[in-house]
Amino acid sequence: MTTLIPWNRGEWTNQPAAVVEQEGDLLVTAAESSDAWRVTSYGFIHDTEHALLAPFPQERHGG
Repeated sequence: MTTLIPWNRGEWTNQPAAVVEQEGDLLVTAAESSDAWRVTSYGFIHDTEHALLAPFPQERHGG
């Protein structure tokens, strides 16, 4: 079963430079210097990544 979630239902962790929906695809341009590093060997944390997050609907199973 395929579950489609509309792009506009998600929330960005950090807003990208540009976002365009085109024929069902989402075209994203990352902001300059955006990156995701977590706890490197020298303690550097950089969390300016662009992630579009949305909850998945729970499947209901009969029984």
